Amino acid sequence: MNCDTTALREVIANFPMRVNPYFLNLIQSPGDPIWKQAIPDSAEIHDHVCTDDPLAEDFLSPVPNLVHKYPDRVLLLVTNQCAMYCRFCTRKRKVGTEKMIITDKTLEAGYTYLRQHPAIREVLVSGRTRRKSYF
Repeated sequence: MNCDTTALREVIANFPMRVNPYFLNLIQSPGDPIWKQAIPDSAEIHDHVCTDDPLAEDFLSPVPNLVHKYPDRVLLLVTNQCAMYCRFCTRKRKVGTEKMIITDKTLEAGYTYLRQHPAIREVLVSGRTRRKSYF
């Protein structure tokens, strides 16, 4: 598929682009629905309607990369990489950039938080890790 990427450079510099081969092969032409889900649009740079943190996850993160929105469940982010960066991602301000640092230390802080909060009965893990689990 041929496409002029010149118009995409600024948005890709701010919001990294990654498309897995499966989704890339589903795109039939620029502008089709899968294209719109996977390929950045220059309008994203000029979006002044949506907030930087639309779900207030930073406010709900007692430790880095763990979101505790509901009493009995949390979201634990274990990687800053995704197989595909969806255009509707609520974390696109961070994913794939230096704004989202995940290390053994930040993961351990998450594990400690989980151990200290027994009311949490569900952990949604976002991403994949090869690290040893400590909880």
